[in-house]
Amino acid sequence: MKLKKKTLLESTGALAKLFSQEMPVELAYKISKNISIVEGEMKDFFKIQSEISNKFVDKETKKIPDDKLKEIEKLLGEELEKEIELKLITIKLKDLKEIKDLALSPINIKKLEYIVVE
Repeated sequence: MKLKKKTLLESTGALAKLFSQEMPVELAYKISKNISIVEGEMKDFFKIQSEISNKFVDKETKKIPDDKLKEIEKLLGEELEKEIELKLITIKLKDLKEIKDLALSPINIKKLEYIVVE
């Protein structure tokens, strides 16, 4: 499955909400595997983010000059639009019903649509 890095970054809060719930073992295993995959990709992104930012740090002040912020924003935006290939374990919507007291907002379900199917 191909996803934009931006999609993954936006879904981390919804994944964390799932991760903190008690659930059947098989479902917990699937979700933990997927979270590990997403975290790995996000670590790569944060490393690139740091490298981009560090290119523009003024060596004397140790700060990023204001006139470079737009350029950094552009480069990070381009990075977030890049697609990556992921092999995630699909989770069925009916499986989420097994999680006691789980309530997800429509926006969180939307953020997880790459991983949850009907």
